[in-house]
Amino acid sequence: KKKLAKINLDKSLKNINLEIKKMKQEKEVLKGQREILNEIDATVVEEEACTFGQLENERKLRKIIQEKLTIQEARPNGNNAAQHYRRKRKRLLDLQEEEVAAKKSQIKLLIHENFQLKEIVKRTKIELIEKIQIKE
Repeated sequence: KKKLAKINLDKSLKNINLEIKKMKQEKEVLKGQREILNEIDATVVEEEACTFGQLENERKLRKIIQEKLTIQEARPNGNNAAQHYRRKRKRLLDLQEEEVAAKKSQIKLLIHENFQLKEIVKRTKIELIEKIQIKE
């Protein structure tokens, strides 16, 4: 039962990592589109600052990853190795669950940010079309 839970967490984390990667790529494409439209229009749409939620989420993920590395490097001291490894496995599993939760939050933040970028690109395109129609 524990192995199945671990396997499910591993699969979930892998899928989440792929989704985050895809969303970050989409974000870069949208930023590129926005920059091109700004160059065409000769205006600059201000860059959105990172929200507190994004910063907090990134901080939490760094903390989890750092703790995972620390625990993975830990070695048993004394002759109670079996208990040490049990606690180590349990804590790593807990950290992996926390990482999955934090990355799910990151996905929600990326969805929101990409939505905002799409709206900016759409609005800029409409404004450009209107300017072109006025000139004609």
